[in-house]
Amino acid sequence: MKNKTIICMLFFAGITCKSFAQFQSITMLDKFENSVARTIIYPGDLITACIPTYAVIKVSVNRQCKVDRMEISDSAEKLFVLEFLSKQKDFDKVALERYLKDNNLKNIDLIIPIMYTFNNNTCRDASVPIETLTHLTDFFKTSYTNKPAMFLKPIGMTMSSVK
Repeated sequence: MKNKTIICMLFFAGITCKSFAQFQSITMLDKFENSVARTIIYPGDLITACIPTYAVIKVSVNRQCKVDRMEISDSAEKLFVLEFLSKQKDFDKVALERYLKDNNLKNIDLIIPIMYTFNNNTCRDASVPIETLTHLTDFFKTSYTNKPAMFLKPIGMTMSSVK
């Protein structure tokens, strides 16, 4: 009876550890995505003009589960691209790499949709049509992915205009 109890305890401890590791990985991905949303400040000129942005972040991951580079799609507004490039070093790359390592994601491109839209009552044509997702090859005219790719959940912000 004592051996059965010990075996059951070890079994449940193993399940608990695995579940905790998966939970921690999800938390690491959320931590990275939250750092992107917190760090990027949507350009004031785009807010004033009620110009939404829909773009894609491509994260290239090497064979060691490390981030090689991060780039924003060609479809992004130029002011948004400048903001992304200036703040990219402040994103929580450590959390992202922990997520990659925990999930053994290597030699892959992560595709992260990112969108900034406005409340419909403040701007006309304020949202981005979902059909935009179907044209991934249009996003990276110069360096489309040649590795396996994995879509992650979108990072999105809804704003009010200053009009």
